[in-house]
Amino acid sequence: MLELTLPIFEEKLDIKLKKAVFQNDVDEAIRLIGEYTLSKLDLSDAGITDDHIDNVTKILLACENITELNLRKNKITSQGIVKLSHFLEKNSTIKTLDISRNILNSEGLKIIAGLLIKNQVIKVLNLTNILHNYEFSGVVALKEALKKNQSLQTLFFDGNIAIGHYPYHNPIIASWFVKTHSYGDQIVALFCDALKANKTLKSLSLRDNGITDTGVENLYALCIGNNTLNSLYIGNNLTLKEGGFFNMGQPSIFSFTGAQCLANFIKNNHVLTKLIVARCNFGFTRAGIQVIIEALEHNHTLIAVDFGSIHPEVDYFWETRTRFLAKALEKNWNLLYVFPTSLEVEKLLTRNKQNAEKLAQAIIDCQLNKQSLPVENAANIKKYQTAIAEILRTTFRKSEEDILCLFEEYENFSFKEPHQKIDISILESINDFNVNRSLVSSAAQEVTLLLSGNNSNRTSYNAIEINSTPEIVIEITSESEDATQVSQKTGTFSCNVS
Repeated sequence: MLELTLPIFEEKLDIKLKKAVFQNDVDEAIRLIGEYTLSKLDLSDAGITDDHIDNVTKILLACENITELNLRKNKITSQGIVKLSHFLEKNSTIKTLDISRNILNSEGLKIIAGLLIKNQVIKVLNLTNILHNYEFSGVVALKEALKKNQSLQTLFFDGNIAIGHYPYHNPIIASWFVKTHSYGDQIVALFCDALKANKTLKSLSLRDNGITDTGVENLYALCIGNNTLNSLYIGNNLTLKEGGFFNMGQPSIFSFTGAQCLANFIKNNHVLTKLIVARCNFGFTRAGIQVIIEALEHNHTLIAVDFGSIHPEVDYFWETRTRFLAKALEKNWNLLYVFPTSLEVEKLLTRNKQNAEKLAQAIIDCQLNKQSLPVENAANIKKYQTAIAEILRTTFRKSEEDILCLFEEYENFSFKEPHQKIDISILESINDFNVNRSLVSSAAQEVTLLLSGNNSNRTSYNAIEINSTPEIVIEITSESEDATQVSQKTGTFSCNVS
């Protein structure tokens, strides 16, 4: 008789760890962490309740190498968060905390807000889908905490208002609730107020919060009051016009106001590098698409944008969207990632990437060789700095510290390399000298003019265009051992550029 032997599969490490914590076997959990030298404690979807938080804190106390704690999708309430916060207030190792999809409500959010005031170590915090009531005191407390916190860099606050909890199969109720109470718009207003004082938050996600036109209008405040936020995610929001509602998943009244506000935000914000507005209903209107995407022509910091539709599988304006994107990319050389895309869009993105790679390599070579950059590269590096930084980060695998160092060194270079040499020995008077505009670049780069003749009487002239006006200032310095030979031409003169 044939004997059947079933293979024995070893239980995965993450399952073992979750089981140990759930079964109150703290020693086994500590052993596993030590044996595999883990830096992340992943207890997501592990059935963790308030009673298990003591186990979690004991493990963190024993394993100081843990820098990331993931408690996503468990059954933790505000009571459990009280225990966790008391521990984290004095903890100096946890940099990333994920407590998304737990049942915290406003009271739990207030506790988290208090933690952010006392803890100045946490850099990434995920609070997605934690509110299951519509009491705003917790969000207000979070706003005040963000004003005082000096460590948090990334915050996820997705799916916490109305539309995130009302099922999409009943869109009329969801839209009525959003329109009537404007919870999402209030959230945006509170965060905008907080970011006027906060100088450390770099990435903010407010997806799926029922934000309407009013909320998008409030985003404009970020252009004025904050200079650090570089990534903003506001996808899966409605931007409904007054009186509008969803009907079978499609907007019946389209809002152009939200699109105009977002366009103004794109034009006037000079810090943001990533903007995700996918699945918002202004994408269904041709005019909304056009006004938003044309704004990209005037933006010089964004490297990634997502204008995907609310229903990607039925995108009636895909071709329109990509056509406008291709037109914007003809003038925008900073964008590296765009959605939706087409062959023409991909071609232009490849051009941008190759340009950024070339300039990134120029910076690296400049640092290695301790040489100043060619003048034509100097202006482009400043113009395409965000794209270059992304290429240094992804292609050249440079750390944020290395990138800052490279740009600091680049800015310290004198850029004395001549752009063009001109024989001006025939000039009788420097005051009568007219320089062709083509010799002076629009980026205020230096042009060196060398006086020909005897080397001992050589004089250099640095022509610098000021504020793009048709006037240049020429500084004359003698390189002759006997300065008296050219003393009649030493000084600063102004002359018109033809």
